[in-house]
Order: sequence, then structure tokens, then C-alpha cells
Amino acid sequence: MIIVGNFKSYLVRKGDAETVVKAAGKLKTKHKIILAPSFVHLGYISAKKHKVALAAQNLSIFEGGAHTGEVSADVILDSAAEYVIVGHSERRAGGETNSIVATKVCQALGSKLKVVLCVGEAERDSHATYLSFITEEITSALKGVKENDFKNIIIAYEPIWAIGKSASEAITTDDLEEMTLFIKKIVHENYGEKQAKAIKILYGGSVNAENVKSLMVPGLDGFLPGRASASKETLIALIEAIDS
Repeated sequence: MIIVGNFKSYLVRKGDAETVVKAAGKLKTKHKIILAPSFVHLGYISAKKHKVALAAQNLSIFEGGAHTGEVSADVILDSAAEYVIVGHSERRAGGETNSIVATKVCQALGSKLKVVLCVGEAERDSHATYLSFITEEITSALKGVKENDFKNIIIAYEPIWAIGKSASEAITTDDLEEMTLFIKKIVHENYGEKQAKAIKILYGGSVNAENVKSLMVPGLDGFLPGRASASKETLIALIEAIDS
């Protein structure tokens, strides 16, 4: 399984972020652990050389140059991160369009970063129009991706309506398995069987130690926890729950 822990802005002090990364690195687990601290903590933590992969939570649409405050893909790569989260629902809520997300995907891959592409609907409707919404998010983001780069993309399905809910209110296993198959189908139909097999799929949205085991449906490759990854106790509990 792949666990991508998104610290978001929960951890203010770099020492607190390092504590979580250090604890994760000491776990004896077969799972791939990728942790995403804030930009300003990324370089500090990477210099400590802990035994987990690192990700950035976002990146600029610009390559570099006169863009004050922007963090380019090359800067992220120089900070020893291997991955970058693109298109998170909180970024989309702040104004990121599908076009911006597509540009960021290409910027990341062009700089040899691996991409965690987030997609997800705000609500579900009885006519299933949300499936068209998901299709558009995926196909627009992957439009410019080269065939050999699909192996460097992870799609994280995070239904916005499930974020912040209790374990009992999170997505059902039937719905999650259906969506996992649907995402594979989208990639297969638009880009080919090889690309569909190469892409990994995660779930994010109120994932924690209490419900993660029940969400391990066929075809799912891992999880994108947010708050549950921002302390060593909750992250370790989540990973141990997967292993139990």
C-alpha cells in the first residue's frame, strides 16, 4: 500500500513535522510512506535523511524567474522531494482550474517529480453527473502527459463531501470500489491499457485508524490521509491498522 500523509498547515514548528517523519521512518512496514510537510519545513527535514519519501503540497505553474513567492518544480526537486501533490480540493476551492492543474502536472513531470493528482466531486447526484465531473478532472489533467510518464502518476480520489466527516459518515466500500474501477476505466479508454495498469489509485477523505481497514477495497493502492497524518500517534495507528 502507498500512504501519502499530507500535513497541510497543521504543524507550525519544523521540529513537530520532523517528529512525525522520524517516527514514520522507524516503522517496520512493507508499505510505501510519503509525507508532505510545508514548503518551509521541506528542506530542513530532507537534510535529516529520514527513511521516508517526501512530497511537496503544491507547486508553481512557472518554471522560475521573476515570480515572487512562487515555488517551482526544480526548487522542490532540489529540496530532495520526490513527489508533489497537485489539484488538492483545497487548492481548487481557492481558484485552481483544470487548466492550472494540467499545467502543474506537466511542470512536475518535466522536472522528474512524481505526481499525486487529486480529483473528487463536491456532491453526488441521483443522475450521476458527478461521474462526468470526475472524467473531466482526470482527462484534462492528463492531456499532455507522455506515455512513459503514467508510471509517475498517482491519482488520489478525495470526494469533497466526505472530507471532515466521521468514520461512519465516510464513503461506503461499495462506492469506493465502484469509483476505483471507474477511474481505471477513464484512463484505459482515453490513454490505453498500459497507462491504466501503470497508474496507482489512492483514497482520501476522513481516513483514519478506525476506518482505514474497511476501506481497503480491491483495486485500491493506498490512502491520502490529512489530519490523521499530522501526529506520530495517529499516523502510526493508521499504518498499524492497515497491517492488522
